Amino acid sequence: MTFRSIVTIFFSILFFSLVITSASASDKEWILNFNSPEDKETFKYELSAIQILNEMPRALLISGSVPDHPLIKNYEQNVSKQANAEISPDVYATDQWGLSAVNQSAIQTLYPEAGKNLLDSKRLIINDTDLIENTGPFNAQTIEIDVGTELSRISLEIEENDIYWGIEAKDEKGNLIGMNYGRFSKLDIIISNKQPVNKIHLTLLNENETPSSFTVKSLMGVNNPLVAVLDSGVAMHEDFCSNILYSLSKDYTDESFSWAQDTYGHGTHITGILASCYNNGVGTAGVFGYAPIDILPMKVLNERGTGTDFQISQALYDAIELDVSAVNLSIAGKGKTDLLKNAILEAAIREIPIIAAAGNYNSSTEAVYPASYPTVITVSGVNQQMKRVGTSNFGWEVDLTAPGFEVLSTYTDPVYKKLNGTSMAAPFVTGAAAILKHQYPDDSILKIRQKLFGSAEDIMAQGYDIYSGNGLVQFQPEKWENTPLKNIEWMNYRNGQPYRLNEFHLLTDSEFTGDQLQLFVNGRSVFSSKIDSTYQSIEIDAPIQPAFKLFTVISDGDTILEQSYLNLAPNAQASFTFTDTARAYWAYEEIMNATTSGIINGYEDQTFRPDAPISRRHAALMMNRLLEWDSLPSMKSTFSDIEKFDFMTKYSILSANHEKVLNGYEGGYFKPDQQLSRGQMALILFRALHFEESNSEIELLFNDISPENEIFSALIELVSKGIVTNQKEFNPYESISRAQFSAMISRAQHYMNTQKEEAGA
Repeated sequence: MTFRSIVTIFFSILFFSLVITSASASDKEWILNFNSPEDKETFKYELSAIQILNEMPRALLISGSVPDHPLIKNYEQNVSKQANAEISPDVYATDQWGLSAVNQSAIQTLYPEAGKNLLDSKRLIINDTDLIENTGPFNAQTIEIDVGTELSRISLEIEENDIYWGIEAKDEKGNLIGMNYGRFSKLDIIISNKQPVNKIHLTLLNENETPSSFTVKSLMGVNNPLVAVLDSGVAMHEDFCSNILYSLSKDYTDESFSWAQDTYGHGTHITGILASCYNNGVGTAGVFGYAPIDILPMKVLNERGTGTDFQISQALYDAIELDVSAVNLSIAGKGKTDLLKNAILEAAIREIPIIAAAGNYNSSTEAVYPASYPTVITVSGVNQQMKRVGTSNFGWEVDLTAPGFEVLSTYTDPVYKKLNGTSMAAPFVTGAAAILKHQYPDDSILKIRQKLFGSAEDIMAQGYDIYSGNGLVQFQPEKWENTPLKNIEWMNYRNGQPYRLNEFHLLTDSEFTGDQLQLFVNGRSVFSSKIDSTYQSIEIDAPIQPAFKLFTVISDGDTILEQSYLNLAPNAQASFTFTDTARAYWAYEEIMNATTSGIINGYEDQTFRPDAPISRRHAALMMNRLLEWDSLPSMKSTFSDIEKFDFMTKYSILSANHEKVLNGYEGGYFKPDQQLSRGQMALILFRALHFEESNSEIELLFNDISPENEIFSALIELVSKGIVTNQKEFNPYESISRAQFSAMISRAQHYMNTQKEEAGA
């Protein structure tokens, strides 16, 4: 199976574009995806002659032509991504405007001083016999530590320089915790939090990997969150502290260094924004401040600032296995692969937030990756005036914004530099996410996202906008603590966003596992299933009509646990008219407005039937779509005549009754099929909109309703609000038609929208 067309991938850095083209299939790299590791191994055995460049558990990276083989799930071109930064020539050592912009100083109350060595002054048994305190240099071949506290990392630094050596860590049962080798004087070992460790036995190893004695300069233990920075690596720098884990860093590029050595500068800059030493009298300050957070550099970009999806995915899966607290991806490109998308989704399933740059093309984020992958927190850039950086991308995928112009940080040569771009903005958000994970270690990715979004400062259009997302990220512990948290979030769609893809990605609170999830579009059921994961991907096709009103409900038996609405922008491609409702019809505009708003539907034969009557149950359905009731506690009903109806009909009837908008009848009946009168509709709207009787001096012209009738008071309010037309006759006891109902509903919606706008102003 071959492609006949040449695939061209566009990348951009600075103010120019790098274009990669392919002259023939043999010049390309291909990712082969498999359903299982066993299928991959079988394939390798059967086609041993194929040129394999690299591999992952369920994927191979090959060059040349793609073979036709039944074990291959699918294949895709290995596309590249680029660092997203621009160089600004002026560097001023004190110019870190971004820290004050995000209110970074507020976290000093949380972390007023540097983190402690949890093994400081601990009693150690060295060489199996000598008991000492961990207070200074000592000679040792083996070290036994009675931990007594939870640790995430142990670091051991020796006096000897530029020698190849290693350490091996085992628990009290002799199980291997970790092992590390290298030429760094300080080696680190990550301790998994999956199994508590009471005692740790360290063995120091020489270049032959045999036990050997060294002069231990320091032995450190910490319990820090771990942030993976997938970038161009990191340089040894005067302004980096011991939380930069050089010895555990890794090079995934073809440069093949023994560690993530930065040959481009970009990764060092990102690392400095996050974690340059705080108040050490040298250089700049990182957004972490004194917060005890570790950085794991993972080199996926080469000396040109370019890396492939295969390399990025490899690093990301490794980061997931290490159970990192957050991942920074200051990378963007215009090619996508299932391989990277699935790696990002796996991170979400494992509750790991991924923060990515929006890109610097001054265009839509719609086809920019990884920014457009679901679950990613996408960050745009602003300048000192809180205006969008001119090159910053924009779009519905943007979640937050952060400083992205003249951002001073650590660099390779010179050692400090100002850079522009969304690459610089992303680590401000990553820093906040990492501190949140430290403050709230049990929080799900859903709660972390909600706290980030809910505490952001609105700097552009009120509420969400496509340039700054939910606003400028803020380091606000008090707001984090008090942010109202939602129990669900649609990650790739927001209210008002146009429908584009039929993939809907949902995050739910872990407390809903095992409960029933139901989805309805314009009142029609489109999905129903038990929740078995906090993350779900659901396919929902666009309805025939232009409206897209998605109702989500989670329930446990009759008890309703969660209920919410998502309104997507009308689908222009699905725009249509009804065959029986001409433009000249008196209520044409109101009918079309109610239809495009998803409040009332037409029929499958493309008729609207404007003169047909409205039943009480249909009135409940449409009032529910208008007012989006979301407070019904239970589906238990006292009405004996509604059990035969579908969930949405019952829900709407019970909600209307719960909101005291539609009442039942004696004997436990609702009479769902009884036709609704015009007078009843007036009362329903009066109650639903929470109007109160007023002293309005408006004079009603209706000659068929007496002032003593309760409908009269309702009509005074409805006429004064422009919902009902003041005329000689109201005909309160006539059945209301679908056209008349649409007219009232449409005007009521206009009144509600006006009220919201005035309240917002």
